[in-house]
Amino acid sequence: MQREFDHQLREHVGDPLMYAPSQKLSVISEGKVLFRWSCGEDFEFFDLASLTKILFSAPLWVRLLQHSSLDVKDEARVYLPWWKNGDGVTVEQLLIHSSGLTWWKPFFKKIKEGSLQKRREQLIELLKKEVPENPGQVCMYSDLSLFYLGLIAEEVFQKSFSPKNGVLSEYSNPILSFIFSKFQFA
Repeated sequence: MQREFDHQLREHVGDPLMYAPSQKLSVISEGKVLFRWSCGEDFEFFDLASLTKILFSAPLWVRLLQHSSLDVKDEARVYLPWWKNGDGVTVEQLLIHSSGLTWWKPFFKKIKEGSLQKRREQLIELLKKEVPENPGQVCMYSDLSLFYLGLIAEEVFQKSFSPKNGVLSEYSNPILSFIFSKFQFA
């Protein structure tokens, strides 16, 4: 079954590694693993960025575009002037993963313990150093885009991205807003 899936996938989309350097899929029904497939490098950690887009980013950005003067054609530096290397990168390119940013970096290894504000400051210091390659030329998924988009949302809404009483709790998915209002986060 795995060989057939791999064959069909490649026949319809080409080389799956063109889209991400590592991919895994598991189909589980009633607690039983029916199917597993993977390709590319094997990483110890995978994040949930794709789910993050659906649960947080999509509703947030719909509201942002409805209730602000933000234009997706604006350069990201309009909102993030500290990103000196971001010349030519637009909000739209960040949204559609054509910003020229690398797909992923292990920032979690460099960000030290501390308050949410302290970790945010450390993340910004790391993001300041990022240099996009040929913005608008190639579409490649990038987790880094979501970091920049979150910081742009903070600027536009003039609210922190804190899960409790911040941009997420007010402008994101109503179910998540409920969860954030009932539970404590670091």
